[in-house]
Amino acid sequence: MYDAGTPFKALGAMVVLDDDYHPISFPPVEHLAFYEEGATGGGINEIAMDLWLPRKPKSYSDAHAWTEYDKVVRKLAQETIDRINQAHWQRWIMFYDPRLSGRDTIAFAAGYRNRGYTAPGQDMWGVDPLYRMTQEDWSNLPEKTTCWTWIKNGASIQLRYEKESRNPRMPILFDTLRVTIKSADTTSGGFYGETKGDWKQFKQSEMQSMFEERKQKEEAAKSAGARILEDYKDYPVGGVTLPDTAR
Repeated sequence: MYDAGTPFKALGAMVVLDDDYHPISFPPVEHLAFYEEGATGGGINEIAMDLWLPRKPKSYSDAHAWTEYDKVVRKLAQETIDRINQAHWQRWIMFYDPRLSGRDTIAFAAGYRNRGYTAPGQDMWGVDPLYRMTQEDWSNLPEKTTCWTWIKNGASIQLRYEKESRNPRMPILFDTLRVTIKSADTTSGGFYGETKGDWKQFKQSEMQSMFEERKQKEEAAKSAGARILEDYKDYPVGGVTLPDTAR
């Protein structure tokens, strides 16, 4: 399923997600890990890679160096997003999250003049991969997780940007731009958790409760003026038919 360049543990290794029609060549990585489903002998079911990032400036007082650093990281993130989009992976909005788009999907830092819709937990909903952040947007991301998530043929890809503290009173830590690819079975298992009894009935019941949670979040978003993507097509994770209410 995956093709790693040689030597794959060295800085700057190249990783290619193999696909007969739309392979993805990722930017150079500095850390690569494979995970195998040992209990079933099903082979590699997850791969995690940290993309190579420039080293952070040595001083918080060097504003120019920080600006240049952020430019490089934003460009690398956007390049990765573009490659995944071009390979026809579908944006994956979790069943329990509102179907927002554009700026409304981003949890910007408080006080940013260009903030869109804001709500608790927004940083974990997933950013719209069709929205291209400006440099100003990127510089105003909060010091926590920003993520993008896709799905295709049941498998999933997530890109996570971990922005470490920029507080002068804190030590300078490395940011992380991590790509995680999961097989269809691992994606389904991680999404629903442990299955008990009739798995189809269990998963459809889980879906139904998630859609109810989404409905509440979307009602709050609409009342605040956010637009809902009514035509978004949910992907039936785990091969289970979507409940009638979700169609």
